[in-house]
Amino acid sequence: MINNQSILDTMRQRIFIVEEDGTVESVNKAAQSWSEQERIDNYFTHLQQKASIKTIESFKEVTQGKSSFCEFQYSEAENSRITVRVYAMQDQKKHAPVIVEEQRDENYEQFAEHFHLLDNMSDAFYTLDEDFIFTSINKAAEEQLHVSRDDIVGKNIWDMFPEAAGSRLEEFYLLAAANEKAYKLEYYFEPVDAWLKVHIYPRSRGGLFIFFQNLNEIKKSETKLWESVNYDSLTGLPNRKYMSKMMTNLIEEQSPFTLLNIDLNDFQLINDVYGHYVGDQLLNETARRLQESFSEEIIGRFGGDELALIVLTDNSAEIKEKADIISEILQLPYKFEENIEITVTGSMSAAKFPQDGGTSYRLISAADAAMKEAKQKKYLKENIYFYRSELTEQMRRQLSIEKDMKSSISTNDFFLVYQPQINTETEKISGMEVLTRWKHPKLGFIPPPEFIAAAERTGQLQYLTEKIIEAGINQLISWRNKYSYQGTIAFNVPSSLLKISEFQNFLICSKEDNQIPDHVIEVEITEDMDLVESVEINSYLQQLRKKGFIIAIDDFGTGYSKINYLTKFPFDKIKIDKCFIDEIGSSLKGEAVLKAVISLGRSLGLTVVAEGVETQLQKLFLHEAACELIQGYFYDPPQTVENMTVKLAQGGEYALL
Repeated sequence: MINNQSILDTMRQRIFIVEEDGTVESVNKAAQSWSEQERIDNYFTHLQQKASIKTIESFKEVTQGKSSFCEFQYSEAENSRITVRVYAMQDQKKHAPVIVEEQRDENYEQFAEHFHLLDNMSDAFYTLDEDFIFTSINKAAEEQLHVSRDDIVGKNIWDMFPEAAGSRLEEFYLLAAANEKAYKLEYYFEPVDAWLKVHIYPRSRGGLFIFFQNLNEIKKSETKLWESVNYDSLTGLPNRKYMSKMMTNLIEEQSPFTLLNIDLNDFQLINDVYGHYVGDQLLNETARRLQESFSEEIIGRFGGDELALIVLTDNSAEIKEKADIISEILQLPYKFEENIEITVTGSMSAAKFPQDGGTSYRLISAADAAMKEAKQKKYLKENIYFYRSELTEQMRRQLSIEKDMKSSISTNDFFLVYQPQINTETEKISGMEVLTRWKHPKLGFIPPPEFIAAAERTGQLQYLTEKIIEAGINQLISWRNKYSYQGTIAFNVPSSLLKISEFQNFLICSKEDNQIPDHVIEVEITEDMDLVESVEINSYLQQLRKKGFIIAIDDFGTGYSKINYLTKFPFDKIKIDKCFIDEIGSSLKGEAVLKAVISLGRSLGLTVVAEGVETQLQKLFLHEAACELIQGYFYDPPQTVENMTVKLAQGGEYALL
């Protein structure tokens, strides 16, 4: 900023200090000498009848910090021409006042003689004559170029800065001088290690005015922004977006390559047990190992625990070799603070260009499809799964199922079937299990494991389960009223839902609001890690039991089963998995184990149900072993409401079988 008014007052030119909105903040004596009628309060208003809209916009760009200088002319009433020059006086502010100089002649040299005006500019400035000799330079330019005016004025620019000779800078200087037009460019000036934004203006009698700004800080910010957009902040590896760009470049070059994805198995469990800090360290160490082992491949992180390599070959044998190396790398122990040592495995998938897709998007989708198969088979010997076209059809099916899930729950596409549980002594229906079927309008019947998994992925599991329980209880009430049905009705409830207070309240209210007696509604829980490790679930099961619900453990003998679960959790009933029933007649040891489980259940006061009973031999064995209830195709497959209603109308007896 100009702080010395006396300097301005010595100038013969009219000088105005103008704010961003055009307000004249102050003037020098030359401008004060105007008559009261000629006094200017707002310079933009002053120009409205004298200059074009484009000229005024150029003026405003200087006041807004978008440009360093502009020059134009206008005519006064007495037909004299006024040359106006506007200089930015930014002084570290984006919108600081500007200096407006008016003079009647076009003598640029006279303007340059008033160098003390320019010496206070925050923008760097120097002038060259027609032979590219320095004629003046301000303080900011001295600092930026690491020179003094005493050493540089009178010297040729190409002698002082030989690195600039033959460069784009020289090219633009020559153009400005030859064409008498203003130019601007961004240029990296190696002698001062700086990016410069250069504005070049021709002088009327030859030579150039040069304004420039140091862009290093802006470039650093741009670099940081670019890196934040294209690189993973944790590992420093290229992210999904940048990896996609690199694949696109290879595709444009028609260079064969393979996208190899790596997904760390059980990574979420590691985060849960050891904390995210250890999980982050694990990812960083994995990234380091990959970079150390694969110098020619492009390594990136797609997000979460998913890493990726772009391998410059589509040869399956070579890809398998690299997958073997990755498996070995991952299986080396990871050691962290507090004596934490972890060994991990990884699921891997691969998609090739050009065979599996012609765009980066399609290749990523293909690798994702193969990864889904890899995760399903992660405990098998095969360590990498290549994309196959049928995997895309599977993904399309999955997307269709997920898209139609919610609307189908609200329609009759989902419906209930009921499988009876038969008392082995009376051979009458003692209870029934509610099962769900989905007939998709286009895909036909969807297997329950498939649509339940889709409900989990889409957040519809609670909604679906509540709809099933609601419909099942309504049907129970109807059967109790019409046929005096006194048996139980069992619902499969995912243990994850038992952690949700809203669902807990729904279950209890469904029983109480419909006045269902105690020991009629049965909640079947499948063993999983949620059940095994949750004190919260155990507490809620205790509460349900006190409210009159029957608590059953489904598929007992598989998964996480341990005998102490039968005493740890408030179970009333155990359902023995079909795999034990299949041992009847084929394995004496299997039969012995089955008898022991039945005996254990009875000794603990639990009702024992055998699932998946299909033969007369199995039925007789279970009866002799004192298994109380049987469920399976031997008596009946799951029945529609209509068929089950007929069974109940006939008394619910199976004695003839």
